[in-house]
Amino acid sequence: MAIDPNSMTRITESTKIRNDLAAQDAAPANPTQNPNNDEARPDKLGTYSKGLKQIPDKPGFVEPAAYAAFRAAISQPDFAKGIHYMPDNILGGGAKLNGPQGAFAFQLDCLDSAQFGSDTVPKAPELSSPEYGTELVELYWASLLRDVPFTEYESNQIAKDAADELNSNKFKGTYAGPLDLNGKVTPRVLFKGGFNKGATTGPKPKSDRPKYFPGELAGPYLSQFCFRPTNFGAHEFDQKYYTAMADRDFMVDETTWALAQSGKATGIDFPLDKTDHRYLRDGRSLCTYTYLDELYQAYFIAYLVMKTMNIPFNKTSPYGAMPSDLKSEKPFGTFGGPDIAATLGAVAKAALNAVWYQKWVIHLRHRPESGGGLVHEQNLGHVPLHTIHDNVIGSKALVESTKKYGIDYLSQAFPEGSPTHPASGRSIRLEADSVSAAVY
Repeated sequence: MAIDPNSMTRITESTKIRNDLAAQDAAPANPTQNPNNDEARPDKLGTYSKGLKQIPDKPGFVEPAAYAAFRAAISQPDFAKGIHYMPDNILGGGAKLNGPQGAFAFQLDCLDSAQFGSDTVPKAPELSSPEYGTELVELYWASLLRDVPFTEYESNQIAKDAADELNSNKFKGTYAGPLDLNGKVTPRVLFKGGFNKGATTGPKPKSDRPKYFPGELAGPYLSQFCFRPTNFGAHEFDQKYYTAMADRDFMVDETTWALAQSGKATGIDFPLDKTDHRYLRDGRSLCTYTYLDELYQAYFIAYLVMKTMNIPFNKTSPYGAMPSDLKSEKPFGTFGGPDIAATLGAVAKAALNAVWYQKWVIHLRHRPESGGGLVHEQNLGHVPLHTIHDNVIGSKALVESTKKYGIDYLSQAFPEGSPTHPASGRSIRLEADSVSAAVY
């Protein structure tokens, strides 16, 4: 029977599907949110405050009134409706806060941002904890290895020293990074993503080995998706990029570090090395990539590469494993290229807003550059002892970093350091998975 364009049947069915899905998505309500206790500190040293007014002559220490106004704005019910904004007088410089309104955007195609709890984004270790100290040690090593190609890690002495230190008894039970099948940190697995539930020692039965994302420890550091040439329409794409200048690190002096904490420009440029396009190969090239990329660029390129490689469709697709399984039609707007390309963007945007909710509303965790600043301040006696755990203060990572830069700060790959939004939960490890600037 021919479809009647004036019939309400299709509209009624469409409305029912949307209502049923909305009711289904509403079911996981009121998840447990479990931030750490850092925000209860009167000095707010473990809480995000970059870009806010700082106490004069005490960079890294937020002005209490500015922080109170900032927190009150986020907590306003009207803020979530987009009709209440941050007050104008809380910023310390010209850097605006990066998109706090996005934390409150309603997700109309999936679970709402507020429905993801601590089982998805676990709380961060507290500022003075040995776990946070271990994270900082890992980051100091990552900064020292910024210009070392991943292919050279197994023969590089700095990478060997990093693995040896993270294997030491000082970090047993607090290191949350990847381990090999014998429960050891090695240069081959150093800084790869994924969580384990604390350090382990000795060979482990398969069932007891640390759990990682599928394939996380398999193969080289970089996926073939980062190297295989592909096409963006008629444009040939060889996957070679310009990279930031090697051996050019930032925020390793008190002046520029203080300017960045207040949201003021450091006056330093960020030139790319345009002598040649090169493949991604080390921490610096990856952080340049994430510094300049579009939101879902990496995922979209992976899709293009899979097209170039003729990767089969999912066998559960209505069109079968390959479009040729159907003799008279092929996928396009449903389960085909346009559907995949559009969905990648939609998913990336929804994920961004979901993590923004965790960043701005739940955790408000400070960035690693702030932790490095506190190491410096503690060593100068400007903050109480043990504000940062002793496992950092006596670490080889800090000794080597201080020897290189002449200061205890955690060197940054960009002149302004981190972006002006908080970290979220265990984001040092989570952002390591996307090789973000928080690590490199």
